[in-house]
Amino acid sequence: MKRLLFATSIVIVVLVGAGLYLRTTRDTETVVNAESAAKIVGAVEPAAEIDPGLRPAAGVYTYVGGGSEHITLLGGSTHTFPKHITGIIQLDAKDSCAWKLDLVLVAEHTERRRFCTTRAGTVDAGFHRRTSFLGHDQTSTYACDDTAFRAKPAVRPGGRWSWTCTEARGGKVRYTATYVGPESIDVAGIPVRTMRVRITARQRDKSTGDERGDWWFLASGLPVRMQSDRAITRKSGPLGTMRSTEQFRYELTALRPTRIAGD
Repeated sequence: MKRLLFATSIVIVVLVGAGLYLRTTRDTETVVNAESAAKIVGAVEPAAEIDPGLRPAAGVYTYVGGGSEHITLLGGSTHTFPKHITGIIQLDAKDSCAWKLDLVLVAEHTERRRFCTTRAGTVDAGFHRRTSFLGHDQTSTYACDDTAFRAKPAVRPGGRWSWTCTEARGGKVRYTATYVGPESIDVAGIPVRTMRVRITARQRDKSTGDERGDWWFLASGLPVRMQSDRAITRKSGPLGTMRSTEQFRYELTALRPTRIAGD
C-alpha cells in the first residue's frame, strides 16, 4: 500500500511539475520574413531556370490575412498568425507536372504540400505538417490517392469528388471536394479568374478531426485565396486528451513571385 501511495505521489509530482514548467515557459509564435522562411524549409534557388509548363512560376509569394491555432493541453497555448505569411514554390526539374508549396505561417508552424498539375487538374500528392508548442515538435506526413484533385477544370459547379490521404503512422483522412464555381478576384488590381473549391475532411481513428475550407485556385493550382477551419482531438498519454484548433484566411498579394534568394 505504501509503495502504491509512493508511486502515485511520484506521478502527481511529475505531472504537476510538468504543468508548472510548461506554464512558466509559455511559448509565443515567431514571425519570420521571406528569407528566414526559405531557410526554415530548406528552399534554394535552382541552378538553372525550370520551365513551369502548366505549373505555377517558382519563387516566393506573399499572402495577407490572419488566423491562429490553439492547443488545450496543460492550460493551453496559442499561436497568432501574422498579417503576412510566405508561400514558397519549387518545381521538380525531372517531372514536368510536379511542384511543392511550402507555407510558413510562423516559425513554429510550417506546411509542405506536393502537387502535380496537368490538363486534368491539380492533384494533391501528399503533405507534411510541422507544429511546435512549448518547445515540442509535432509532425505528420500524409500520402494521398491519385484521385486527390484539389482543382478539376472540367467539373461543372456543384460537382463533387472524394479521396483519402493516409498518415505515415496509419491514420486516414477522408476528403470531399465540391466545385463551387468560377470567381474573379483582384490581385494587386488585376482581376484573375479562379476556381473556388470547398474541401471538407473527416478523420475517425486514433484521432478525431474535422476540417472545412474554401480554396480559390488558378488553373496552375496556385492558391489565390484560402480559408480553413480545423479541429482535432487526440489522447496524449498520462496528460489526458488534447484538442487542437486552427483557423486562417489569406489572400495572394501579387501574381509575380520574387526569387527565393531575394531580388
